[in-house]
Formats: sequence, structure tokens, C-alpha cells
Amino acid sequence: MAPPTDVYLAAVERGRALFNELAVIRADRPVHRSIEDSYFIEEDKLTRGKPDTFGRTLANSGIAFNAVEYVEAVPKVDGKGGYAIYTNWIDGRNGVAIVDLMDKTRDRNAEEDKLFPSEIFWQSWSRVATRHSSPLSSLRAVAQYFVTNSMSQTVVADILAHSHVTRDEEEHLEYIPSWTTASTPFLEALMEPAP
Repeated sequence: MAPPTDVYLAAVERGRALFNELAVIRADRPVHRSIEDSYFIEEDKLTRGKPDTFGRTLANSGIAFNAVEYVEAVPKVDGKGGYAIYTNWIDGRNGVAIVDLMDKTRDRNAEEDKLFPSEIFWQSWSRVATRHSSPLSSLRAVAQYFVTNSMSQTVVADILAHSHVTRDEEEHLEYIPSWTTASTPFLEALMEPAP
């Protein structure tokens, strides 16, 4: 198996080639569906819970995260009281968002009614930012609370291997079946310049 850095660099090159290939295609911007067309939305101020821990971690890294609201999306096919498959914690005042839950495998909407997770995130951010009269361009930081994709976990492991984080400090990063990134050592590892 190729070293994680090689896998990451190969993915970057594939992305760059695809970007260049698509750059020559001329097409009208597609009309995006509204999140409300396919999902029931629940949103409110978040007063306690997991973001408190993550907020302290971000604060230790110089990022404010204190006017937090949550936006949850439930597939309409599951009914109004159904299981939320997307949850985002958003601080529209400070331009920070955390993707808490992204369970697209449980999206039982018809294929034509599904939105990409990135579209659900962006529309969630847009809703909260607009309420705070913040420009959409004020989004400064996005974090994903759990990393479940195996290739992404490989990249995270590679970052940690090349950082000053010791194994004891990173023990709490492991979470079954995914890893939590809510730790100062993890954020510090991401901010370190490449060797």
C-alpha cells in the first residue's frame, strides 16, 4: 500500500486534472433545489452539549465559537419526527461551522430528491449567516466532528505522524467507529507547516 502522503498527493492530482477538464465546459449554473424541498428542517440555538467541548478546543486555537445554532435535516420520506441524517452546528456571528452528523447512507429520499451533503451544509450555513446579517463569504472555518471515511482517516493519521503530537496525546482522538477531531493537538497538527 502506498504511503498516506502519496495517496493524498495522488488524490490532489486527480482533483486538479478533473478541475482542468471541467473548466473548459460551458454550461448554465444548475438550479439547486431548496433544502426544504426534500428535508424537514429543525433549527434553534444550541445551549449545551458537544459544542461546548469543541468550543473550548477552538478557543484554545484562537477561534471563537460561542453563538451556536444547530440545523438538522430529516428526509421528508421519513416524516417530521424522523431521524436527522445531517446536523450542523453553526456560529453565524464568528463564521465557524462544525459538521456533526453526515449520514447520507440513511437518506431514503428518492435519488432525484436528494441533495449533496455539501449543498445541505451550504444552505444550513446560509440560513444562519443570513439571520446574523453576516455575508456568506464570512465563513472562516469548517470542521467535521467525526471523520469516518477511511481515506480521510489515513490523511489525519499522516498529519498526526508528522506533528509534535505524541501518541498519549492522540489516544483520545480514536473513536469507534470513527475518530473525533475535537482536540487541541489535532487542530495544532493541522496548523503546523509541512516539514
